[in-house]
Amino acid sequence: MKTSSAIAFLLTATTAWAAEPPKPATPVPIPAPVIKTLQGQLDGAQIAGVDIEKQGGEKTYEFQIVKNGRSSGMSIAEDGRLLSKQVTFDETPPAVQRKITEHIGKATLIGIGKMLEKGDDRYEVGLSLEGKERSLTINSKGWLVGKEVFLEETPAPVQKTIRDQVGKGELLGIDETPEEDDIAFEVEANVNGKTRNFTVGRDGAMLNSEIDFATLPAAVQKAANANRGQNTIGPVNAQFSGSEVTYEIEMISEATKRTVTFDPAGDLISIEVGLTETPPAIQKAILGHLRGGEIENIEKVVEGGAVSYEVEIGGNRTGDFTVDQNGVVVKERVNFALINAAAQLEIKKIVGPGFVLRVDQTLAPGGNAATSYIVHSRKDYQDLDFRLALDGKYLGMDD
Repeated sequence: MKTSSAIAFLLTATTAWAAEPPKPATPVPIPAPVIKTLQGQLDGAQIAGVDIEKQGGEKTYEFQIVKNGRSSGMSIAEDGRLLSKQVTFDETPPAVQRKITEHIGKATLIGIGKMLEKGDDRYEVGLSLEGKERSLTINSKGWLVGKEVFLEETPAPVQKTIRDQVGKGELLGIDETPEEDDIAFEVEANVNGKTRNFTVGRDGAMLNSEIDFATLPAAVQKAANANRGQNTIGPVNAQFSGSEVTYEIEMISEATKRTVTFDPAGDLISIEVGLTETPPAIQKAILGHLRGGEIENIEKVVEGGAVSYEVEIGGNRTGDFTVDQNGVVVKERVNFALINAAAQLEIKKIVGPGFVLRVDQTLAPGGNAATSYIVHSRKDYQDLDFRLALDGKYLGMDD
């Protein structure tokens, strides 16, 4: 989840300085990479002010700038990466404009912040209606990938978890976002003077929580430092699955940002990699299975001594698939509505009042013919993963 301070800064920059002329910026020490990026973005604008935010060990510099009487803002990481900037409606892609028009109704457009993310830029759109302000998140393809909601608009189990986690702190914001084939609620709060982000499932289960690096188990800290190289340690998230917990750590360099995942013992579970960092057989398998899609992310997964590669694709074809260490595509995600009707009935029978997160189909050698289904679901606050034959016959739990 984006920090509420950054979103508010981007979406309200125009109105914040419209009523009065910019005041001289207070001198603050700014790293050379930040200055270089800023100079490339100013294009004749003047700096009206700068704020420094620090979250998850990563500093960002939020600049307010003025050009031709119009105020706007941008956010730059300490290493010089441009993270976000304010844009006008006309500066967004046509698909984004259509989605904004579809949702704006009688609301007033406050502002638009372009969030520059690896693989897919996103647009934070601020709207105001009847005295209430909220934001929508739209990706560059025009898909609504998140919307701000109020606590009373969330399911009762979600409200309880949020209240328990925030306690006497201050709730800053909630975003309803897609989570696999379901929805989740990304929460930002101020607890004990610190900004804290966490995600809650529709059933009220905690899915993840941002934590300080110093609170990680000693073995995880040691493993992360051994794998960081020249990278900077970024945000750290604890991921929860029933009683199990894993730790995702962002490793940030000037050119790249990748996520590394460890178990509590400090053993490597997965790491984001580029296509050229995979063996030739893996590259061939990935490229051969794109079928018009574009690579958005590749995750190298280590499990039980075996290595596999989980590939997320976008563009003209969205989804994900898995390649084993021999270069064979072994499974891919499938839309629930497209699977065998008998399998759908069996899934609903097993999951009951719970809900399906996603369905994968295992593939025969060659990656064209499905052989079975792997169902990932959640029931009674626990993950429930099981296998079915194509005709819906139950094959057992999936370990």
